[in-house]
Amino acid sequence: MCKPFLFSALSAFVTVRCATPTTMTVQANATGFNNMGQFCPELDDGVNVTCLVDHGVGTGQMWMEPDGTSPSCVSYAYAQAGYQTIHLYCSVDNIFFYQNKTLYVGEKIDQVTVGDQNGNTLIPLIDSSDIYVNYVNGSDVSLEIFSNTSNAILSQTNVTTKNFTHTITAADLNNQLGMHAVSVTLQNPISSVTRWLVIALDEVISGFNFTGHINPFMHIDDVIDLNFTLEKGSDVSIAIEIKTVLFVQKCEGALRNHSFSYTLNETGSYIIELTLSNFVSTYNWTFPLMVQYPVHNFTVQQIKNVMKGSTDTWTIELPAGSSTPMGILFGVIEEDGNQIDNISLTTAASQTYSKSYPTAGYFNINFTIQSEISRMVFSWIQVVENELSLELLIQESVPISQSEQEFVLRITDPNTSPLYKLNCTLDIDGVSQEFPIAEQFTDSTNQTLIYRYYGIGNKTVTVNCSNTLRNWAVTKIVEVWTDCFASANFFSVAFKSSTTPMRVYITQIVQITAKVEVTQLCKNSSREYWWDFYDVPHDDHLNPELRGYYNDSANQPHGVTITFAKEAIEAGLKKLVLRVNLTDQEGGILEDFIYVDFRTPPIVAQITGGSEVSHEVSANLIMDASSSKDPVQLYSDQPFDFNWTCFKVPDANVTDLNTFMGTFETVNEISPSSLGADCSLTATLTNQGRIEIPSSNLRDGFYFLFIVTVEKINQTSGGLTIRRNDKVFQAVHIVPYEPPRTELKCLRNCNKKINLDSISSFNVTCSNCESDTVYRWDLEKFNTATNMFETMLDGGFEAYIETRTIETTEIAIKASVLPQGGRLRLKCDISWNGKNVTVSNILSVNYQPRGGECAIEPKTGNASITFFEIKCTGWLDEEDRNTKDDTLDQNALLTYKVYQNSVRNGTRIISLLEESTEPIVKAYLGIGDPSNDYNSTIEVYVIDRFYGSAKYTIPVQVNNPIASTTLPSSEQVEEYYSTVLIELTKSNSAELLMKTVESITSVLTDYTIIKNDSYPDIDVNKIPTEWNDGLLDLQDVNGTKVMASYDSMLEDILQKSVNAYQVKVQETFINLTDTMLSKLQETNSSTFAWVETTSNAFGNVLSKSEYVADKSVIHASDALKQLTASFTNLTIAHYEGEDSIFHSSSTAIEQTTTGLINLMNSLVVNTVPDDILNTSDATIASSSTASSRLYVEYLFHVNVDQAYEYAENSTLTPEERVGMFYMRARISQIELEKKRKVSEQSGRDLNDAIESLATSLLSVECNGCSRSYSKDSIVLHIQSDTVEAIYNTSLDSNLTLNFGDIPKDTVVKLATTELDRNIYLYDHSTTAALITSPVQKILADKTSIFVVTIKQPVTTDFSDVKVTVPTFISEDASGFFYHTFLYRNLGDYACFHIVQVHPRLNEKYDVYLRVADFPTIFQYDAIAEVTINRDYMACIPPKKINSVGIIHIGLKPTPTPSTGPFTYNNETYTDPRLNPYRLMVISSSCNTWNEGTEKWRSDSCLMDWYPNKGEVSCECSGENGLTFANSFYVAPNTIDFSTVFLKFSPKDQAAVLAIFILVIVLYVILMIWGRHQDKKDIVKWGVTPLIDNFVDDTYYYLITVYTGMRRGAGTGLGSDL
Repeated sequence: MCKPFLFSALSAFVTVRCATPTTMTVQANATGFNNMGQFCPELDDGVNVTCLVDHGVGTGQMWMEPDGTSPSCVSYAYAQAGYQTIHLYCSVDNIFFYQNKTLYVGEKIDQVTVGDQNGNTLIPLIDSSDIYVNYVNGSDVSLEIFSNTSNAILSQTNVTTKNFTHTITAADLNNQLGMHAVSVTLQNPISSVTRWLVIALDEVISGFNFTGHINPFMHIDDVIDLNFTLEKGSDVSIAIEIKTVLFVQKCEGALRNHSFSYTLNETGSYIIELTLSNFVSTYNWTFPLMVQYPVHNFTVQQIKNVMKGSTDTWTIELPAGSSTPMGILFGVIEEDGNQIDNISLTTAASQTYSKSYPTAGYFNINFTIQSEISRMVFSWIQVVENELSLELLIQESVPISQSEQEFVLRITDPNTSPLYKLNCTLDIDGVSQEFPIAEQFTDSTNQTLIYRYYGIGNKTVTVNCSNTLRNWAVTKIVEVWTDCFASANFFSVAFKSSTTPMRVYITQIVQITAKVEVTQLCKNSSREYWWDFYDVPHDDHLNPELRGYYNDSANQPHGVTITFAKEAIEAGLKKLVLRVNLTDQEGGILEDFIYVDFRTPPIVAQITGGSEVSHEVSANLIMDASSSKDPVQLYSDQPFDFNWTCFKVPDANVTDLNTFMGTFETVNEISPSSLGADCSLTATLTNQGRIEIPSSNLRDGFYFLFIVTVEKINQTSGGLTIRRNDKVFQAVHIVPYEPPRTELKCLRNCNKKINLDSISSFNVTCSNCESDTVYRWDLEKFNTATNMFETMLDGGFEAYIETRTIETTEIAIKASVLPQGGRLRLKCDISWNGKNVTVSNILSVNYQPRGGECAIEPKTGNASITFFEIKCTGWLDEEDRNTKDDTLDQNALLTYKVYQNSVRNGTRIISLLEESTEPIVKAYLGIGDPSNDYNSTIEVYVIDRFYGSAKYTIPVQVNNPIASTTLPSSEQVEEYYSTVLIELTKSNSAELLMKTVESITSVLTDYTIIKNDSYPDIDVNKIPTEWNDGLLDLQDVNGTKVMASYDSMLEDILQKSVNAYQVKVQETFINLTDTMLSKLQETNSSTFAWVETTSNAFGNVLSKSEYVADKSVIHASDALKQLTASFTNLTIAHYEGEDSIFHSSSTAIEQTTTGLINLMNSLVVNTVPDDILNTSDATIASSSTASSRLYVEYLFHVNVDQAYEYAENSTLTPEERVGMFYMRARISQIELEKKRKVSEQSGRDLNDAIESLATSLLSVECNGCSRSYSKDSIVLHIQSDTVEAIYNTSLDSNLTLNFGDIPKDTVVKLATTELDRNIYLYDHSTTAALITSPVQKILADKTSIFVVTIKQPVTTDFSDVKVTVPTFISEDASGFFYHTFLYRNLGDYACFHIVQVHPRLNEKYDVYLRVADFPTIFQYDAIAEVTINRDYMACIPPKKINSVGIIHIGLKPTPTPSTGPFTYNNETYTDPRLNPYRLMVISSSCNTWNEGTEKWRSDSCLMDWYPNKGEVSCECSGENGLTFANSFYVAPNTIDFSTVFLKFSPKDQAAVLAIFILVIVLYVILMIWGRHQDKKDIVKWGVTPLIDNFVDDTYYYLITVYTGMRRGAGTGLGSDL
């Protein structure tokens, strides 16, 4: 229940409603005004709540709240501000609540002002500034000043007054310029007031400096620059006022400089005002300005060229509409930099000024129209001219040796002097040049020009002079006549301008020969040649720089030819000057020059593999262009720069890709970007030559078309920049499988464009293919009409392909079959393991030079005397481009190769006259064809840089200068030769000598030598049995056979009929070849042209054997060694080495080989002359003296009956003739020995040269190819092919090779050489002299042993073999028919061929052979069987014959069964064995040459004879090389009647017959011996001409040798004279 209670503290009762509150909260706070406090208790429940509050100051207050949850607040005003503790009590139904609180009471802060002393909240600050703070109400106030800049409290204090100040400094703001926010806060426990100030910390503006551009006077559209600098100033506001335009700009922070530009757009007077200000300072700047238009649009009209003493009026005009004002105008006149007048001008439309010119001259006039700040300057050269009064002084008749003349021009009237800037030209026969005249030409000085006349004859000389107002001209005729020099031109006139120089490549051996022609008048003059070499930097021909190298006499060529080695000269324009001084001739000095542009040849870009290849999509792709070539070794260490691009071409666009290939680098080239998208390979397409494309970037079904530009930039020491580049592409077909990895490579003719005159060879390799891979080539031509490649091989490949098949890894394209300018695709389809790919190369065919012509002057002349000039003009070539353009093709780099082609006595003679980059060639020619009015042909081959050539022929008549219908005298020969040789010697040019040799040779060999031979009945080409008649030396006298006289016989034997002219020419040629050899050994020139020229020269000088002495042969042999060595080196360098890509297009190797073959042919013929070939002289000379005696005696024995028959009408007996032929045999031995000595050098050199030449040619021969070189006595055949192909293709129908066990697919390089005579005479054996067949020489690589079988034709004419009618001797138990024959050489087969006459009753003959005596059926050395199965022929091998000499044979016939009697010559024979027959006995062998022992040997061959076929077969074996030949000799034989007689001996008369026979035999022997001794006495005591006596010898010497006068006093040694 609720009960009342007493609250004693209040002394009152409070009644509350019964309730149940649980908590009380009290809110007690100050009201903020008048120290009032407010108290608000609140219960969570209850009604009629009674509350009491104790104020804390001894007072209280009680009240009741009807509802405790809705508090009622009570207030109390305290007497003073401060903190009070209050107590509050509330009760409800005896529930009491109590809380106490501390409460502050006071005044709330208000009416606060903060700022400067004027109340501004923006306070400028330099160093320090005061902040003023005021408030009206507030108690217990505290102050806080806070800086946002420094993030620090600047001041914190309790305020005791309501007005106070605070000083703020720059340091408070960290000295940071600019605007700073500062807060000022006043607060007490019941209120807080914050005010914000902006403190502007600034520098005072000071140190103003104007740095802009402004002038007091300026033009419309001028730009003024109001730029300035300050020493100090920050947060500056800039105000610029220009006339009525104001520009304002605020610059925050420190300001040190400022820029402002303004374009003036209005004329008039301006005041420029510039104001700078900030919160702490202000600065003002002003500038007065006048704006006007510039001086413009004025024109001045005057006459610039006047005569002296005239006056000119200038007109100054200003067009209407010109902009004004321009300011104050005036005109200033200056003459040669000196002011001579000043005039005022206006902007009127027209004004004038007069000017007079009292003196002549060229005056620089400046007329300036100007204002205060602008001007127009009119400048011109005022030409004041004098009249022209001139005279030309020249010599009107000069010799060519003084062709360098001084032209003098002078003024004849002093009143017309001086002349200024006179222009003169000199015209000579239509060719003009400048006549330089001094700028001031007075009458006291003459103007001169040094000019050299070219050529002889009347020259029309015209000098034209003019000034600006007058012209003067004079024409004179000058006669230039020949004295010491036939021409003043040493070089082509076309190359005397620096703009049209001779063009050569620095990679060539450059050889320039001056065309110096000294007339007969001065031929004997001594000469000096001096070359000067100039660099022409920057093509400045007026300031060439002399090189010091040739100032040293040791470096001078001292001749008409100068040679520059490969890369000895850097690229650039050069000038060559040659001065020829005839030192013993007054004024005999002549000089000429030529400009030469040494060029750097282009580079060739290459990508390994070919133009089109295939690649697997899953493998990284390597693109390799690092094989790109630079022909210049000088720059080889400098790397290429490679720029790659790539386009991805879908397979569907392959037709367009083909079009791109067919038009690449032509005018019709299509853009590769049109074929497909970029490959997006930027990261991998570096500037390297070899790049790798990750497989992740590849996509099958596409061609990745790569194009690379290869470039090299070089600097010469002269500062010339050389930029060379080339571009190539490769299309890579990406496939989803592993294709054959192939590479197509060019082997020959590989330059950027191929030469159609040369073969081209290529091979393809496959690194992952098996042996069963199939290769098939095709050659296609791009059709520009259809944009498609079309095959060229539909009609068969043989027309275009050199190799024997197109199913091979290597192929060659024939020369001269491709279309000029054609774009071809050579492709190889490769099939392997079920996969097919194509690899191809795109080929551009070079155009041959075109459009020009060549001519020769004179058209008729004399060999070796007339210096013919061959001149070519108008030739065009496209060089590196793929299209022809007649305009662009005019200045191409061309080479001119000139030959003379003549026929003399049925033999074609070719000589190389010159190979030069000059289009003019001068040369001495050989005589033409004597049977065709001495007509000859000049062949000019015009060759471009890709070695393509055009041939031009010119007819010419070249006569023999020795006009003689009979043999010239020795004096004529000497005079001619010395005249020619003097010029060649004095030219000191090995090149000119070699090129003139053929001319000399042709003159001296243009005569036929007729020998007085006394062997009219001997035909040396017939079988030796006919030569036997030589023993009889029969002559036909009125139809009667008569033996020749002793004198006639002796003359023949001693060969006294030697011709004096022949001897003189031989001596001359010895001197000539010796000179040639010396020059060859001195020269360091090594080019194919040099080898060809020199080979032809030596070959031609040996062309007619009757004029060739052994020494000349030795000289030529020495030359051959050097020339073949050079040829080998050149072949390696040009066709096998790194540079082969640039040179292998040339046909020089074939042309030079032809020249070497020509020389070899001449050496073969002269090493083994015709007069020792296939004659019995060789037989009797080949053995010892004893053997030759045996041979002669045997021949006499054979012919003795006939000899006696004719001896009745002769002064000599047959026995005496045998003695004569002993002498003949000895002479023949001596002659053969001489030739053997020649052969010891020339034969060896020929052998080595053949091997060297063949090896060089084989090294560059394409596989599957073959070619031949031949000249009369030598045939060289080259073949490179598989063993199987060599078996199937016949080099020679009579030659068969067998390589044994070597696999048939092995490629063998094979060379066969056939010599029509045996050059291996230096084997001092009988065999060497008895070789009768051509010599075959075979070289083969990759084989150690091979076998050669050759069938060689032999003479087997039975018409000269007598029929033998055999007879049996009843006492002969053997039943033989006996014959004898001469076996001449161990190692020979002895073969027997029996031909029966009709009715041929014997089926075989047994042949018994015996050396020492006549054979019997029991005693013999060898036996053979002659049957029908072997054409009645049998051979006995040499191993069964052990000695040479007379050999006896016995024939034992076996008749055919059932044969009966027969009739022959009307006589009947009952025994068929007596069937008459012809017997041919041959001595023959097959021989091989042993290089080690230098001997012929027969043990390496097997021989067989086929008489019915007329051939001998030899089967020989060799190692790597094989040289072989055979000997074939029809041995004279006879039936031996003496044998028959000796076998017949009747028993009853044996003793008588024996005595009778003995007496007769002794008588005959003694008669022969006595006569023989008589003849010896005649020889011993008579005068015997020696072999080296000449017919015209007139002095004789008798030489007597005594060896002892009594028996036993003689010497055992031989005597030789």
